[in-house]
Amino acid sequence: KNNCFLLGGSVAWGFGASNNEKTPAYQIEKILSEKYNLNYNVINLAEQSHGSLEELNTFISSFHELEPKMIIFLSGCNDINFGYKNQYKSIDAYNTILDFFLWGDKIGIVREKNFFKVLIKLFLRSFKKQNKYNDDFYYFSKPERENIPMNLYSRKVDFINNFCSKKNIKVFHFLQPDLFFKKQKSEYEKKYEKFIGEERKEFTVNQFNLIKKKLFENHDKDSSCFFYNLLDCFDEFKETIFFDRSHTTDKGYK
Repeated sequence: KNNCFLLGGSVAWGFGASNNEKTPAYQIEKILSEKYNLNYNVINLAEQSHGSLEELNTFISSFHELEPKMIIFLSGCNDINFGYKNQYKSIDAYNTILDFFLWGDKIGIVREKNFFKVLIKLFLRSFKKQNKYNDDFYYFSKPERENIPMNLYSRKVDFINNFCSKKNIKVFHFLQPDLFFKKQKSEYEKKYEKFIGEERKEFTVNQFNLIKKKLFENHDKDSSCFFYNLLDCFDEFKETIFFDRSHTTDKGYK
């Protein structure tokens, strides 16, 4: 079998699915085989909180080892979330881990192999002020907040499409669904949308529309790179599909 990469954030990863057979990777592999007679190993390289930068890094670190013949991206939401929080190349999860490491390094427990010495150092030095990692080290020039999502997403597309075109690899970009765009929301979905708030909704909708217009409606026509907008894919459903803003029920994943 040829390998196929699935890249994205927690939706592509399958967060909320009741079992592995309900995840996007499993569903895609099954449909490719049963409906199109295309036998691929769909390898789930998505991860929670991953945006375009992390997807690109994952692709680069895995490409030569696994030699994929097809790449599928299901993403968009996390780039917009980074923009909303005014984060660019560092995210909360990374900063938390790095801050914890810097604190442990400062009090001397990171490289200490003796368990009892670790306990003593924790007791005696834990009052020391914790170092904080400066996320400016992640980049040379940070875009304005409203430009962050497009910057992240378009750079990924530019690199991936050019690289894969040279390698004759098929690439499929899917702009992931979002609760804000579902036309017939259930009562639960309406309450959740209200819970999120108008400010975040406005920012998210504007950014999704910008990515859709500039990349999915006006992309270069390439025989190996394809763009599909899924923002409206749940418009016909009146029942609850989203259990939060981005993640869906098993029916939604299917």
